[in-house]
Amino acid sequence: MTSIPAALRQIVMQRAHNACEYCGLSQEGQEATFHIDHIIPRAAGGATISENLALDVHFVNPLPVMQRPAYRVWAETRHGRIVEAAS
Repeated sequence: MTSIPAALRQIVMQRAHNACEYCGLSQEGQEATFHIDHIIPRAAGGATISENLALDVHFVNPLPVMQRPAYRVWAETRHGRIVEAAS
């Protein structure tokens, strides 16, 4: 697991308005802390930059991020295309 610097975590949380960037669930009032996930995993060449990070409920959907239907909508909205992992 990579350590994401506090300043970068704050950027992601502010951009997400403290809500899951895949399903929109607000973190406010939730017992669990949301995770910040790499959209393209580090193992697949994904960088630890704000554009490749998303605030994620994680416990709602155990599928890897790129297999989630909401990822496709999010990626197309955010990037205008689906960002595929490097092979």
